[in-house]
Amino acid sequence: MATSQPETDDVTVESVDEPGTGANQPEASGTTASETTAKISTAKPRPAAKARPAAEKADEAPRGIVVTPLMLALSAVVVLLAVAATAFGFLWQSAASDRDDARDQLAAVTATQETDARAEDIAKKYAIGAATIDYQNLAAWRTALTAGTTDELANQLREASTQFEQVVVPLQWQSTATPLGTIVASTKDGLITVNVFVNMITKSTQRPEGIPSTATYTLTIDTKQDWKISDVRGMDAALSGK
Repeated sequence: MATSQPETDDVTVESVDEPGTGANQPEASGTTASETTAKISTAKPRPAAKARPAAEKADEAPRGIVVTPLMLALSAVVVLLAVAATAFGFLWQSAASDRDDARDQLAAVTATQETDARAEDIAKKYAIGAATIDYQNLAAWRTALTAGTTDELANQLREASTQFEQVVVPLQWQSTATPLGTIVASTKDGLITVNVFVNMITKSTQRPEGIPSTATYTLTIDTKQDWKISDVRGMDAALSGK
């Protein structure tokens, strides 16, 4: 009676006769073939290799630099900050230069204003003193006439005052003066020319009620000689009472 054998994985096994066995041993050969067939049939087939998911294969693939939107945004911000810093530095330097120039100009204007103001003050005080005359106190007038002048100009004014006194005393001359205004006419090489406008009231035996007049003194102040007055013009008109 034939027996059914289990299916195998198409494995063909050839029996090999061992040395020393011959054709007169059929039973032994049959037994060996049956055992061999049984061993093969009981062997478990090897499981087939499972296919790996595509995601795992992708993970094992060599990776490059991945650029994300966040990285692009950060790069743009860095570039903008760099440009802004450069522009800010340029603007700061330009503003600093403009500020220095403005400061220098302001300092120059301030210095000029201070110089002019000092010259005007000197000229105004001198003009008031020279235009104020009292025939009863000529010594005070002589002092005011030469105050703040250079030695050369002082000598010239003393000579002129001596001649003028011969007129002042007989006429009983008295004059008062108030300043109307001053203006710097020119500035050159340390010499400042100032015009002083003075309002005068002159009284004498001929005009006891007093005569109003306006006198203009033109004074030159030498800043190189300790701000002394080196020239005075308009004195004749002031002393004439016209």
